[in-house]
Amino acid sequence: MSQKINPLNKEQQKKIFILFFLVSVFWIVVAINEFLFNRSLISFGIMPQSIVGLRGIFIAPFIHASFYSVAENTVPFIILGWLVINRSIKDFYFVFCSSVILSGLGTWLIGKPNTLHIGAGGVVFGFYGYCLFQIYLERKFAIFYTSIAIAIILCALLFFGILPKQSNISWEGFLFGFIGGIIAAKFLASKQ
Repeated sequence: MSQKINPLNKEQQKKIFILFFLVSVFWIVVAINEFLFNRSLISFGIMPQSIVGLRGIFIAPFIHASFYSVAENTVPFIILGWLVINRSIKDFYFVFCSSVILSGLGTWLIGKPNTLHIGAGGVVFGFYGYCLFQIYLERKFAIFYTSIAIAIILCALLFFGILPKQSNISWEGFLFGFIGGIIAAKFLASKQ
């Protein structure tokens, strides 16, 4: 007797589509930037303490300096994004937008003048902050241990990015994205 494999339901398909659509946008933009614009799209990033640099708050997460840079963000974006979107699509959009806005504004406010900040790292750290704070808020042991295991693995990859150690890494975006994720978790928890 053969068993029928249960296909993904429509909700799961939609969640997977959203994640891979956003990741596709990252890769398409980096390809267009590399091959058509000779990397000039980077100038649309966040330029701290500059009026024109404010436009980068909403644009910068979609622009990456290289294929290597977008590849670094892709895996944690998908893993952490799945943990967020698996709760609800509405929560995912809220955490995504909170992370974009807070990482962008924080970077714009405290970043060094005459620098450019780009990439989805602030959003990745926003997802990370949301997931970690969700563990604290829910205190459900099954979720707790699974999430802790994932957090420990990703911590080595992500957490040290918050600390200012390399001049070409936007630790400001990481830090404020992380804070944005925590604020989103707290806000969404208060709505339940």
